[in-house]
Amino acid sequence: MITDITNPIFHDEAKALAHLEASRWNGEPNCPHCGSTRVHRMGGKTQAGMFLCNDCRDKFTVRTGSVMERSHVPLHKWLLATHIMAASKKGMSASQMARMIGVTYKTAWFLCHRIREAMDGATGNDPLGRGPTRVVEADETYVGGKAINRAWGKIPTKKPVVALVEREGHVRSFHVANVTAKSLRALIVTNVDRKAHLMTDESPMYKAVGREMRAHTTVVHSKAQYDLPPSGWSEINVILDTEGKDECHSRNTRRRRLSASCVRRRLCWRRAGRPQMPVVGYRSASRPITVGARSMAV
Repeated sequence: MITDITNPIFHDEAKALAHLEASRWNGEPNCPHCGSTRVHRMGGKTQAGMFLCNDCRDKFTVRTGSVMERSHVPLHKWLLATHIMAASKKGMSASQMARMIGVTYKTAWFLCHRIREAMDGATGNDPLGRGPTRVVEADETYVGGKAINRAWGKIPTKKPVVALVEREGHVRSFHVANVTAKSLRALIVTNVDRKAHLMTDESPMYKAVGREMRAHTTVVHSKAQYDLPPSGWSEINVILDTEGKDECHSRNTRRRRLSASCVRRRLCWRRAGRPQMPVVGYRSASRPITVGARSMAV
């Protein structure tokens, strides 16, 4: 189900507040400070949307414990910005976000960075590929601008990025200083269950760690091999494909350089159907916030 961008929650502050409260608490508000359910809504115009905990006597709102906390940006613009970023296939610059939702560039930059930071923990901490039938693909690429697009100055060094993609699941990508067998093994054994089926290319750097997995299948790109019909497995160059889709960002390298962490977050949320995005950033809470067909754990 595609969310209509004319939905009142994207334009009306009261509807946005009601949507977030219903999505997060489902009619049973609880204190994010102590977890108590003995809370009541405060009255008055200056305390609209504010709750008071009867146990710890702390005040809180639906923003508390999320990346929206201590922000003066209206809630409906938070929801609209999150929806636009999640629905955009090739990313969203702060300048374009500012034009689309009617805020200044500084505000749009703030929104985009907070939303991306929240997306950083979207896949959780559990290993990928938990189960004997699960397949995890591993591949590496180098992200950065092309020399032909450089107007002046020294050509920046491309950043190596390693990604782990679980079939019909989550994706995790990491910036590494050097792509070696040792660094790849550390990433894979930390983030992939050893019962998973590992899919890679013919690079010898994956041979040692492949023996630690339940199964390890490779494809030989040098022989134009990209799938393996006999076994039914196919390996997709997800990261190489992602590098092409990031070309819109690479063309801007003459004006700015993406940090490695920003590149990693953009790769992570854009692949595998854009995994669930947590809008909470700095404190834990219980229920997911739903924006359209996607949910964001808070």
